[in-house]
Amino acid sequence: MWNDFRYALRLLYKAPAFTALVLTVMTCGLSISIYMASFMNTLVFKNLPFPDSENIVVIDKMLHGMQFAGSQLQGADLLEISQRSNSFDTLIIYQQFYANISIEQTAKRIQAINIEPGGIELTNTLPLLGRLLQKKDTSRDNAMISYQLWLDYFALDAAVIGKTLQVNNQTMTVVGVMPEGYSFPYNADIWFALERDYIKRGTDFNVAGIANLKPQISLSTANKEIASIMLQLSQQYPESNYGVSAYVDTLQKQALGSQTMPAIYALIGAAFFVLLLSCVNVGSLLLSKALERANETAIRCALGAPRYRLVMQMLWESVIICSISGVLALLIAAWALQLTNPIFTKISYNKPLYWWVFSIDNDTIIATIIIVLSTIFIAGFLPCWKATSGQFNDILRQGGRGATNQRVGKISKVLIKVEIALSAMILVVSAMFVINTLQSNQHLHQFDENNLLTFTLHLPYHDYQHLDQRQRFLRRVETQLEQLASVENVAMGSSIPGNLAWVTEVNRAGEGHLLEQVFANTVFVNHDIFALLNITPLEGRLFELADIQSERLMVVVSNSLAEKLWPNESAIGKRVGLPNINNAQVEVIGVIAHIDHGISHYSSSKEGGIYLINSQASSTFNTVLVQFNGDQAALIEQVSRVLYKIDDNVPAFNLMPYQSMLDKNLTAMMFGSQLFAILAFVALILAASGIYGVTANSINQRLREIGIRRALGASKAQVILYFIKKMIGQLLIGLSLGLFAALLICYYLLSTFLVDQKIMLIILVAVVTIIVVVIACAVIIPLLGILKKQPAFALRAE
Repeated sequence: MWNDFRYALRLLYKAPAFTALVLTVMTCGLSISIYMASFMNTLVFKNLPFPDSENIVVIDKMLHGMQFAGSQLQGADLLEISQRSNSFDTLIIYQQFYANISIEQTAKRIQAINIEPGGIELTNTLPLLGRLLQKKDTSRDNAMISYQLWLDYFALDAAVIGKTLQVNNQTMTVVGVMPEGYSFPYNADIWFALERDYIKRGTDFNVAGIANLKPQISLSTANKEIASIMLQLSQQYPESNYGVSAYVDTLQKQALGSQTMPAIYALIGAAFFVLLLSCVNVGSLLLSKALERANETAIRCALGAPRYRLVMQMLWESVIICSISGVLALLIAAWALQLTNPIFTKISYNKPLYWWVFSIDNDTIIATIIIVLSTIFIAGFLPCWKATSGQFNDILRQGGRGATNQRVGKISKVLIKVEIALSAMILVVSAMFVINTLQSNQHLHQFDENNLLTFTLHLPYHDYQHLDQRQRFLRRVETQLEQLASVENVAMGSSIPGNLAWVTEVNRAGEGHLLEQVFANTVFVNHDIFALLNITPLEGRLFELADIQSERLMVVVSNSLAEKLWPNESAIGKRVGLPNINNAQVEVIGVIAHIDHGISHYSSSKEGGIYLINSQASSTFNTVLVQFNGDQAALIEQVSRVLYKIDDNVPAFNLMPYQSMLDKNLTAMMFGSQLFAILAFVALILAASGIYGVTANSINQRLREIGIRRALGASKAQVILYFIKKMIGQLLIGLSLGLFAALLICYYLLSTFLVDQKIMLIILVAVVTIIVVVIACAVIIPLLGILKKQPAFALRAE
C-alpha cells in the first residue's frame, strides 16, 4: 500500500499542471457543497440547541391552504386539538408578541412569550437564577427574563429575584433568569405564564402550540390528524372556522415559511449538481490519464495482476486529490460561514434566530467526510474500474493510441451530454431566481423613497384596547410630528408598501362566502398616506381629511381586488363584506394600482389590497412614514422625544430610512440570489473546462484520423465542420435533458418565483447560446492547434 501511495504521488508530481487543475476543480465543488451542507443544516434541518429537541414541533393556523405564523390560531381550536389529538406527548399553548419596557426614562421594545407553565421544560433547561414559571404565576404579575434583559435592566444583579420592572405599563416581578443565549420557542426577552382556563370560544384570543411529537408519529401523520380535527371544527362552527385549518411543522421550517422552502431545496440541489460536475470533470481527467497508461495496465494484467490490485493502485491518485481538496474546502467553507453570520444579523430587525449560528460543527465535519468519500467513489473508483475493464489482449495486440480510441469516444460522448445537461439546468434555474429577485427589488422600490423616514409603533393592548383610544394617540402623533420644522408630511398605516399586511377574507356584500374565496391585504391608513407616496386613483377618489369624522364606512381597493370581485365592472359605489372585521359592509370610493405587501414570492403579496381609514378601524401595530427635509439624525432624535412626551411607554422601533427598510426586507432574497449566481458561475466554469478537456482529449485520440482526412484533401474548414456536426447530436440531447429538468424545477418546485413567459424565453435562449458558444470553442480551439501543422505530423504521431 505504501508503495502504491508513493507511486501515485510521483505520478501527480510529474504532472504539476494536471495536478493543479484537478485540485482546483475538486476544491471548487467541495467548497460549495460543504458550505451549503453546513449552511442549510443550520438554517433548516439541525436540531434546536437543546437536549432531546428532535421531536419539538409548532402548531399554527392555516387558512384555505395558506400557512400563517406567529400565534394566529384561535385558542379554543388549539384546546380542541390538545384534547382530541393522539400525536403529541405534550402540547403547550403559547403567544408570541412584542412588549414595551421602560428603562431609565426611555421605552424599549422587547420580544415576549406568554406560555403555559411546563413549556420551558420541553427544552430540559434550568434557570440560571430563581425558578421556572409555575401555575400560580398565571394569577400573578410574575415573569422570567433572559440573560440579556438581566444585563441591560439589572446590570447582572445577583439579587434580581423578587425585583420588579415595568412592562406595557404594568409592574412585573422577576422569578427567574434564563442562561445566556437561551430563547424559546422563538427569540424572547421575557416569559409570562399563560392559563388555558381563560381561553373561551368566541373571544379574540389567538395562540400557537409547541409540542413534542410521539416517537412513532411522523409530521405527515400529525398533519393528517390535525386537518381532520379542524375539518370537524369548521363543520361545527362554520361562522368562525370556515376555511380555517392548522398545520404541524418544525420551528426551523416555520421560521422560513412554506413559500421559501422550495428555494432552499433548489439551492441544495444546485450545490449537489455542482459537486457532481466537479466529480465528472475530475473523473474524466483521471480516466483519460489512466487510459493513456492502458498499455502498461494491459501488461500488468497479462502478468497476472488481479483487477482489484490495479484498481487500488490507480485509486490512490483520486484519494490524494480528494483528501487535499477536502481539507482546503473545509477551510474555505469555514471562512464563508463566518461571513454569513453578519449577513443574517443585517436581515433581522432585532437579532437572528437563536439557532442561526453558522460555523463548522460536528455535523459539518461528518458531512465533509461523507462528501469526500462519495467524491472518491465517483471521481476515482468508477474511472479506475472502467479503465481496467478493457480487452487487454486486443490492447496488447494493437498497441498504441488507437487501441483505446473507441472506448474513449463512447465515454467522451456520455460525459459531454452529462456536463451540458447539468450546466443548462443550473444556469436556467439560477437565472430565473436572480431575475425574480431583481423584479422584486423593482416592485418594492416603486415609490419615491427620498427623504422618507419610517418607524413602527406598538400600542400596548392594556392601554389602547378601544378604537377611540388608538385614534386619539395616532392623531396626536401625526399632529405633533407635523409641527416639527423639518417635517413636510406624516402618513401611517397598519402596513406600508413592502411590509406584510393582515390577510382577511372579503366578499361582495350580502353574498356571504364566495365559491372561490377572495383574500385581501387589509390595511388601516390615515388620510395622507396615498398623497405622501404619490399614489393617484385609477377610478373614484382617495381619502380626504373630512373622512376622519364621517360615519360612512368607506374603503379604497386595489385594481387587482376590484377585478376579482367585480370583473369587467366599475367598483365605485359597490359594497364589500368583511367577515373578519365584525362582518362590516363598506363602500368602495376609489381604486388604485396594485401594491405589493411583502416580497413577491409570498403568495399574500399577490393578493389585492383593501384600505380602511384608521378613524373607523385600526390596529395596535402602526408604521409611520415621515417626509422631511434637513438633517435626518436630528429628526430621529426629535421623533424619539415627541413620542416619549406623548406616552413614555410607546417607543419608536425600527426607526430608519424607508429605503433601508425595503432593502432589509429583501436582504434574505438577495443573499439567496447571490448563492444561485455563484453556483451558476462555478457550474459554467466547470462545465466549460470539463467540456473543453473531454473534447480536446477526444480530438487528440483521433489525431491519426485527422491526418488521414487532411492527406486525402479535406480542408481545415471541412475538418472543423465535420467535428462540429459530430457534436450537434450530443449538444441536442444534453440541452434537451437539461432544459426539460430546469423547466420542471421552475414550474413545479419554484412556481412562486416564476418570471413571465417572455423573460423565461429570453433566459432559455441565453443559456442555449452560452452553451453553444462553449461547445464551439471546445471543438475549434484544440482543432486549430492540430490543423496548424502538416498532415504528416498527425500521421507520424502514433
